[in-house]
Amino acid sequence: MNDQARNQDLAWELLIAQLQAAPPDADLWTAAHGRIAAYVAAMRVEGLSSTDREDVVQCALMGLLEALATLDPAKGPVAAYVKRIIRSAVCDHFRKEKAGAALLKALAENLEDEPAPAAGGSFLSDLEAQMGQLPEEEQRLLRMRFWDGLPLGKIAEAMNKTDGSTRMQLSRLLAKLRGRLLA
Repeated sequence: MNDQARNQDLAWELLIAQLQAAPPDADLWTAAHGRIAAYVAAMRVEGLSSTDREDVVQCALMGLLEALATLDPAKGPVAAYVKRIIRSAVCDHFRKEKAGAALLKALAENLEDEPAPAAGGSFLSDLEAQMGQLPEEEQRLLRMRFWDGLPLGKIAEAMNKTDGSTRMQLSRLLAKLRGRLLA
């Protein structure tokens, strides 16, 4: 490890120690945000817009906040653990992005009669727009079924409903989406 990398690791160690001291102030969190943002930028991840980069930084900052209570410098290098939190936030971002595309594709495949896209738009973008207009409970149902791939029984349990009512709600929801997309 060169001197620059060693100094960066020491800076992480110091920042974590300060954050673990009760109570950390806003300046320390700002410093943590800046260090995380610099680390993400140094990763030079392709396909990560500035907005996405900030989302990743926020997720990493929340991961760091959650880890602070259990982070013990005596158990190993804190800097390596913090960097793992940041890399995981980047991976989670792309995993969610990929899963979102998979959700739309799965939904499109389950709408049976694929309608012709509206003038100037594609079927998937129209579907995505329609999904955004659905109530949160209906969006949750679609995510659990087509994104998470959960069976109807597990979805019913999670939503505190019977299997039959969940099956009926999904059927009606798909019919509603189909109708909107055909209109």
